[in-house]
Amino acid sequence: MAATITILERNQRRQGVRKRGFSLEEGGALLVGRHEKAHVRVDDPNVSRKHLSLQLWKGRVYAEDLSKNGAMINGRKLEGRVELGDHDVVRLGETLLKVRSEPAEKRSLVGELLGAYRLVEVLGRGRTAKVFLARHEDGLAGNEPVVVKVLGEAGAGHNGAERFVRAAELARGIKHKNIVRALDSGRDAARGILWVVLERVDGESLGALLAEDEALPIGECLSVCRQVGGALSYLHARRIVHRHVKPGNVLVDREGVAHLAGLGLAKPVDDKDLTATGRALGDLRYSAPEQLLDAREVDHRADVYGLAAMAFRLLTGKLPVEVKGRHELFVRIADGPPARTASSVMPDIWPALDLALARALVFDPDRRTASVDAFLAEVDAATPAGALGP
Repeated sequence: MAATITILERNQRRQGVRKRGFSLEEGGALLVGRHEKAHVRVDDPNVSRKHLSLQLWKGRVYAEDLSKNGAMINGRKLEGRVELGDHDVVRLGETLLKVRSEPAEKRSLVGELLGAYRLVEVLGRGRTAKVFLARHEDGLAGNEPVVVKVLGEAGAGHNGAERFVRAAELARGIKHKNIVRALDSGRDAARGILWVVLERVDGESLGALLAEDEALPIGECLSVCRQVGGALSYLHARRIVHRHVKPGNVLVDREGVAHLAGLGLAKPVDDKDLTATGRALGDLRYSAPEQLLDAREVDHRADVYGLAAMAFRLLTGKLPVEVKGRHELFVRIADGPPARTASSVMPDIWPALDLALARALVFDPDRRTASVDAFLAEVDAATPAGALGP
């Protein structure tokens, strides 16, 4: 068994993310360090020449610290041989690494044609969908690369497949500078797959860029939130609710422009869609309480909560509500206490900004800040003159 290993490397003292791919055979290993013969050579004086070993065993990737300087995984010391998941962050000196693996035998679509798009390489995968880099077969639009999301109909079930089709159709009608554009979509009945073509953003998601407990500088945080808020306001004006606002669905390009992705759960407010009554959708950490209780009935106020929860995380490095599971969260929603204040984890936050976040994170949507525009206006009013420079 072989795998394709994708490594995202970010130095905390420099901007940008370096993305590299490697092929690794079962039982093989990649050496990470400053050594000239390291497979993954890292330019960081705080990294040892032979710092880390990445090993493939039974289709899973493991990390082992080889250094005297030590390594951290998700904020804790890496000890022994530890299995890595797609969301784990390994820190070596000032360098942060994320490792993703893709079994080679599951890459059969690479090189295939979907519609007019040739699939070039696997970028990632979820429970039912895979994401590919692709190019237009006829070289249209300068042959710029695009992203193709592919869903297997069998694994998604009827509702999942139908939701994918509806979301693709909805996305193709959305045009906003801060929303990832959907360019095309289709169904390949012979292969039993659905696909949607998206513009490729030359950057990474905030979820990939941030290590556990890491916060953004306040200027960057507010810039991202204003841009994402503008995108949400555009959707809400068209009576569309996003339902999946989180750092992992915000891509930031090299110019600092934020692009909202993750429209797979978006729906018109008046459409009850295909979600069963009482079923939760979205990310437990960023979804509004009413969405976790019944995702069919939510409106734009769920996105107000999602934007504020994301802003809280980016600003403080913490979540407004930290629980161990869905049941504990339901108890918290029913009996309190409310979401914690940003000032409880960031004492020097501007008081008016602390209040703006608290108002947008109220569990009861009828008492929450009424709209994204109102939330952004409160954030702007809370920002002291000159605090973010000229």
